[in-house]
Amino acid sequence: MKSCSQCHSLIPDDAGFCPECGAKQPPQQVPPAQPVQPQPTPQQATAQQANPQAGGQQGPLAQQQQYVQMAQSFAQTGAQTAQQLSQQFFAHVGSMMRWEKIAYIGLGMIAISVVLPLISISIFSCLTSMVNISQIMTFAVLALCCLAGYYASEEKYNIPLSINVGLLLTFAVIYCKLHFAIADFFDKTKQGAKAASQLGGGPDMAFIGSILQDSANKLVGLGIGVYFLLAGALIAIIACAACRLSRKKAPVNIGTICTEMKDAILEPAEMGGQRIPAFILTILVVGILLFIATNIEVFGVRISSFL
Repeated sequence: MKSCSQCHSLIPDDAGFCPECGAKQPPQQVPPAQPVQPQPTPQQATAQQANPQAGGQQGPLAQQQQYVQMAQSFAQTGAQTAQQLSQQFFAHVGSMMRWEKIAYIGLGMIAISVVLPLISISIFSCLTSMVNISQIMTFAVLALCCLAGYYASEEKYNIPLSINVGLLLTFAVIYCKLHFAIADFFDKTKQGAKAASQLGGGPDMAFIGSILQDSANKLVGLGIGVYFLLAGALIAIIACAACRLSRKKAPVNIGTICTEMKDAILEPAEMGGQRIPAFILTILVVGILLFIATNIEVFGVRISSFL
């Protein structure tokens, strides 16, 4: 039974008109028959299990092969990217000037110096590297090296020159003070041994004091990290000045390098859209490093007591 489209009375399914109101009924829509999919035979089911791709499905073996292909594709893409980056890097290095490469060598020496002993104290030398003495000073030196390297790559050579002048001045003063403090310690040791021999120790005490003095001179001194840092800063300063001269196509010699260093310090440095005199940058570097150094202790002795 179906419902009349006009009066909604129940009428037979095949009725063309309603017996109650006489309204013509629309033809009944018969839904299309769904095709019946044949069931696979046992032989077909066995073949599909042996070859899953034939039935439109992917088995574990096919998925594993797909993952292997994806991994190989990613590895190939990564290798191509690494090769392109390495080619660009070596092309950039090859296009550098000789003095620009030397400047980067100097900055590298400064960066290496933070892990080298600053004071040689026999077997305790490894404990006197900048990394072990002060993490803050290590961070400041490495950050300044990165900043100098960035502006050197931008060919603003007066900025790395000013930064390295600040590094050179600061650590030259600190290490000179340490050198004099160590020498003063040796003198006091020798005077103490001499005074002990005069008070009754006799020549034996004087002999022992001289041995201690000679041993102290060999066991205690400035470490290789000092020379790496100072030499690296000096090399970077000279190389930056020489880069400026090369850009100007001017002759590079000791006189022109010294003149160019003076001009670079007095020129304005553009950093982050701001222009400040380069010597102000040097003063800031010296001030920051000295402020950090005054709070450093080496075996319980404050560096500020030597400054």
